Amino acid sequence: MVKFLHERHLQDVDREEAIGFAFVPASEDWRYYEQPERMTVSCDYGPVLGGAGRMIMVSGLRSALEAASTEGPADLQVVDRALAHQAYHSPFREPSRQRLESLLKRSALDHPAIPVVTSIPGRYTVSSGAADALVVSETQPLDVPGLVEAARGHAPGKAYVISSFLRQLEIDFHVPTEYVDDVWLKRMFG
Repeated sequence: MVKFLHERHLQDVDREEAIGFAFVPASEDWRYYEQPERMTVSCDYGPVLGGAGRMIMVSGLRSALEAASTEGPADLQVVDRALAHQAYHSPFREPSRQRLESLLKRSALDHPAIPVVTSIPGRYTVSSGAADALVVSETQPLDVPGLVEAARGHAPGKAYVISSFLRQLEIDFHVPTEYVDDVWLKRMFG
């Protein structure tokens, strides 16, 4: 797992890449941010805060994101270089995708004991090829509403969410939800 995370977070290029976040009020069209020549919606978190709006993460060249920061239906908060130097879940991640594919070919992740629910469009439930799903997520956008809907089909008793950011969004996972941190993850799984 440590090697996987190391490979995923290697900086691949000298391009000025960035990510940004926008909270788009429910009354506005969030699809403005899907303009591919400017940026990529790299993660659609879906309706948040009780349906008040939609949270999206965009990726692209830093210059494009900064130019678009005050355009469109919502303010786009571009993340500082020190905190995010890559355009995650975007075509820019192709070198990382190739490294991870090589690493995961030798892993036991490919055949999970139980189905894995993902946020990858068209692959929401994975019974085999879980390693491939991780690789695909490097270069393709993520869709949290799709993940939530797929999870509903499996009717889990509880959802464990390892992210303080997701806690703030108040996403409705339709099951009792416990928000945990990295300390909990280490205690449970070593």
